[in-house]
Amino acid sequence: MKIRVRDAHPADVEWMSNNTAGWTVTVEKQEGAASLAEALHALIAEDPDQGVRMGWLHSSLQRAAGGEPGYVRLYELHVSPEFGP
Repeated sequence: MKIRVRDAHPADVEWMSNNTAGWTVTVEKQEGAASLAEALHALIAEDPDQGVRMGWLHSSLQRAAGGEPGYVRLYELHVSPEFGP
């Protein structure tokens, strides 16, 4: 099985919203964005050969002060029960 990770598109928002219950998930409260449509960054993991979306994540880039390195903050990671542990 191949796994491709791509940027989420506006057409993915409804699928992302509907696929959370029963999925393996890590969630941290996000300040600022009111909805997935306003997410700072969302990625989709999918099998490109089968056209099956396996999961998604929502993150943002956190800039550090004073020239320190920044980091990516993970807010949500959802994995389909078919592909989870």
